[in-house]
Amino acid sequence: MRRSFNTQARNKATMENTLGKGVTQRTKEEWQEQNAEALTACNELTRRHGLFSDSHRVF
Repeated sequence: MRRSFNTQARNKATMENTLGKGVTQRTKEEWQEQNAEALTACNELTRRHGLFSDSHRVF
């Protein structure tokens, strides 16, 4: 009985962990889809003008 409970608890934890990773991944994908235009604009601005910190680099 005790062993069965431990196995069930581990299986539940594994399922919750896997589900959590899936939710995290989907949330990330949704954010990227919603912000694709802004990210592209920001990357283009950086490509044209560089980063604001470029003149402060010492390496």
